[in-house]
Amino acid sequence: MMATEQFNDQNSIEPVQNTTQLNKSTLLISAIALSVISVCGLVGNMIVLILFPKIRPKKPNFAKIHFQLLWHVALASLFNCTLAVPMLILDVLLEEDQHYIPCIIYKITTVGCTSVVCFCFTMLAFERLLAADFIKRLHYYARSHEKRFNNNRFILAALWICTWSIQSISLARMHYPSHYLPCYHIVNVRNHKINQTILAIVRKLDIASIIWENFHFWIAAVTTILSFILVTRKISTHISSAASLHLQDNDKFAKMTSEMRKVGFTLVVIFLISFTPLTIIELEDLCGRERHPDIRLITMALTDISSAINPIIYFVMYQRFRQAIKALLTSFMNSCFGRK
Repeated sequence: MMATEQFNDQNSIEPVQNTTQLNKSTLLISAIALSVISVCGLVGNMIVLILFPKIRPKKPNFAKIHFQLLWHVALASLFNCTLAVPMLILDVLLEEDQHYIPCIIYKITTVGCTSVVCFCFTMLAFERLLAADFIKRLHYYARSHEKRFNNNRFILAALWICTWSIQSISLARMHYPSHYLPCYHIVNVRNHKINQTILAIVRKLDIASIIWENFHFWIAAVTTILSFILVTRKISTHISSAASLHLQDNDKFAKMTSEMRKVGFTLVVIFLISFTPLTIIELEDLCGRERHPDIRLITMALTDISSAINPIIYFVMYQRFRQAIKALLTSFMNSCFGRK
């Protein structure tokens, strides 16, 4: 009887294990498929944006430009939202098995690639919004400041690259604190004191990294605001020295600069609301305070979703000062080409 019961127990357990493994594999494959579709969509959207029809100085169709940019931003938001779904799936898998290495490798890679693609999309979108053709013509009418203006554009690009690189690294680090990674559990030296010392060092580095994550979003937001101020001031200087614009046009440009600063402050608040709860939970975990796993999962889900709506935020920014940009470009075009 004992042998029969053991045999039946083994038979009843095996299908459950196979089903669990199948479900885990199915979820992982689904997540990978969704992310491949999302990343391909983002890359395709970026390629289309590169081929975006340039603004013609003689007949600028602002309504068409507005619609096309709206369409691009909507597509980017859709693909980013679909990319958040596999992130949530992998969070569930990691909650069940913290040593599930394929999830770790996949998520770090995906977060990095997505950040690079989003950076390129943002740069291209803002390049179109600021109308590169007009900026080049602005160089022609303000040769005395051309070299300095170009240098400032390089500074802006460098600031944005640094900001997105930091965000990419920190997002990957945020999803995988050191106590999630296998190397944290591999440290298993026979000497107990050495083991405890290594774990203490890792824990201190963990706390320092989490504190850095909380403040780097402030740095990113402040950098964005400074970049906007730098660009708007320099373009304003060149416009004033290049052509005989009226005081009313300068007032419109000052209004646009003010709108940019307001949007930048809004971004700071959004970053703070999005990432502070996760940072607090991480710090409490490191301090040994137990937290229900569902709370952590919900917080990570909110973080993923807030990251996915970044293109929507950029679109709101565009909407805020769209009229100011249109008025500025129209005035500049009229002054350069003699149209009233």
